Amino acid sequence: MALSMGTGLWISARHLRAITERQVNFDRCTGLAALRIRSWITAHDQSWKRVEFARRITLGLLPTPAGPTAVESFRILLLAERGNQERLRLEWRREALRWNLLTGVGCRLRRRPERSDFPEHDLTLVEPDVETVLSGAGQRGAIPRQEYRVRIASRNQHSSAVAWRSPNEAWKVRWIP
Repeated sequence: MALSMGTGLWISARHLRAITERQVNFDRCTGLAALRIRSWITAHDQSWKRVEFARRITLGLLPTPAGPTAVESFRILLLAERGNQERLRLEWRREALRWNLLTGVGCRLRRRPERSDFPEHDLTLVEPDVETVLSGAGQRGAIPRQEYRVRIASRNQHSSAVAWRSPNEAWKVRWIP
C-alpha cells in the first residue's frame, strides 16, 4: 500500500514538474521574442535619431566653406545607418523564420506548439540619397504599430507577450493573458 502511494505521488510530482517546465519554456520563448523585437525597434529608432541629428548639423554647415565636407560626411553616415538598419531587418527576418519554421520554435520544446505568426518587419529604412534626406522628403515615418505580439500554445498551456509603446514613447515588454 505504501509502495503504491509512493509510486503514485512520484508520478504526480513528475507530471507536475513536466507541466511546469513546459510553461517556463513557453514563457521564456515568448518573452525573449518580445525582448528582441523591442531591442530591434529601439536600435532602429536610435539610428533615425542619429540621422536627424546629422541632418540638422549638415543643414547648418551648408552655407559655410565646410559645406561640401559636411555633405560628404553626411553621405557616409547615411550609408552606415542604412547598413545598420538592414542588419536589424535581417536579424528580424531570421528570427521570424526560426519562429515560423522550427518545430520547437528554437525554445527547447519537443513538440510543435501552435503559434502566432512572428510580426512582420514594417519599419521604414533610411534612403541613402543625401539630397532626398536633406530636403526632408526622406524623413522617417512613424512606427506603424503600437504593439507587436507573439503567442505560443499547446492544448492546455499558452504564453503570450507583447512589445508595446508606452505613453512616454518608450518601448516596453510584458506577458499578456
